[in-house]
Amino acid sequence: MLKVAISKVTVFNKKYNVFLDSENKFDFSNKREAEDFVRFVSAELNQALVFLNEEYVELERFYRTYFFAIADFKFKQNVENSLDYLRNRINRSLLQPDTENKNTIVYRGIEGCFLELLSVYEVLDQKAVVRRDFVTKQRIQNRHKIVELMAVDFKRFGLKIHVQKSDIQIYEDVKLRVV
Repeated sequence: MLKVAISKVTVFNKKYNVFLDSENKFDFSNKREAEDFVRFVSAELNQALVFLNEEYVELERFYRTYFFAIADFKFKQNVENSLDYLRNRINRSLLQPDTENKNTIVYRGIEGCFLELLSVYEVLDQKAVVRRDFVTKQRIQNRHKIVELMAVDFKRFGLKIHVQKSDIQIYEDVKLRVV
């Protein structure tokens, strides 16, 4: 199975450093703590990527149910562009060579995939309303909620490890919302 692993631990001034991205550097006093952190973060990123890959398949299935029924070229082009974006980001996250920017590409790519999935599910939901396909609309809304909850979980993971900046924002009212 393909797995993503963030870049290894570096040593600078007798401190063990892990760079998650350009704005998030984590310092550790011993090598074991740093390696444990790398394993923990890598496991979370892999979990997110497996979920995103499965949701990509579900999203394409919903899209393909409307493919022959809708002649709206702009709708098809927008959804297909989003599907291409998702596929490329997932592939790039998994197949990224070990470079200085690898961790940034992987972490930001996962955040971008969550946001893209949510926006495409909203577009499909609107199309289901227009077509008065309420069963599919409910199924799309259920998938949207699942993606939303996983995005919130990913954001909380970022907060747990003290990530400084994130594209995912959580608004907690009656229920959780990702914007």
